[in-house]
Amino acid sequence: RIRESTFNIPNCHGLRGLQIVNRFAKTKPEFFALRADGTRHDGSRIIRKDDADGQLCFTNDELKEIVYEDAKAYFTGKPSTSRNISRWSKNFFSGPFFNIMPNDCCYPCQCAKCKPHFSKGYKAGSDFIWQFFVDIANEVKKRNAPGCLTTMAYANYRAIPPFDIPDNLLVML
Repeated sequence: RIRESTFNIPNCHGLRGLQIVNRFAKTKPEFFALRADGTRHDGSRIIRKDDADGQLCFTNDELKEIVYEDAKAYFTGKPSTSRNISRWSKNFFSGPFFNIMPNDCCYPCQCAKCKPHFSKGYKAGSDFIWQFFVDIANEVKKRNAPGCLTTMAYANYRAIPPFDIPDNLLVML
């Protein structure tokens, strides 16, 4: 009745579960998507409920490293508190699966590095977000962290990318 009689594969908005806003809004504003008005989408201006979770800048390599380190900690059985996360929510992280799907709405960052990708149209923006996923999955694989990453092909990143998706990144269509 609550869908726990089958194997749970989390697949929805997992980056939200990393509590990036709580951990970094004050110290790393560059982790958050830049709005057209020059403010950061860091959870401080809430227009709709999901705004509290912020939106991310997909070109920030330090942020990619944080997500990788969070995944590694989860896969190796470390407590969430070792990463300054209150808990490993089974809505986002369950068994050998770690979800890296962006927060709801997936706001297209307007920073100088992201905007050129999003301004080239839907397919270019979609490929750009897929590159973020693939970079993290490749790093997990390269460093031999056990487990699989998950995401959906959804919203503004539902187009099939022109490059290979690593076998440790499971995609829900």
